[in-house]
Amino acid sequence: MGSAPESLPVIPQDVHAPIETSKAASGHPNPSNWSYPPFPYPSLPATPPTPQITTPPDPTTSSAPNSYFAQASAQLISSMNARWTQSEVLARKRVADSYLERQPIKKPRKPRTCGKCGQASCPGKQMVSRCTNPCRDCGKVECRGRNTKFPTRPCFARDD
Repeated sequence: MGSAPESLPVIPQDVHAPIETSKAASGHPNPSNWSYPPFPYPSLPATPPTPQITTPPDPTTSSAPNSYFAQASAQLISSMNARWTQSEVLARKRVADSYLERQPIKKPRKPRTCGKCGQASCPGKQMVSRCTNPCRDCGKVECRGRNTKFPTRPCFARDD
């Protein structure tokens, strides 16, 4: 009666759970009234760091177009010295230099020929039924020609 009021026990709450402030008549919480505790965001720097990237020079303006590659190979060799012996470095440098000297050799495509008469100028080189020439193996005009799966076998060795 004349004593101090007793303090109520404190119940810890989940800091990540939403706090319900009101409920609708149906008993479901109103999502517009939910509130979340403040979330601390880390402070970000004012300007992002710029990466230091070396770009190859424009070969049209440079007097020595291979200077970039020479510089890059020198840097590669200096980094390899820590891991490999001198003979390994020289061998790898010779291989790298030979790749720069080589030009890719492209073989010319073999011209398509007719499967029946064997001529490159025949319209049968696309479809044998268009060929009006006699067969190169049997000499018959009505022959269907060689099998496309086995172009070296003669026409009379066809299975079909």
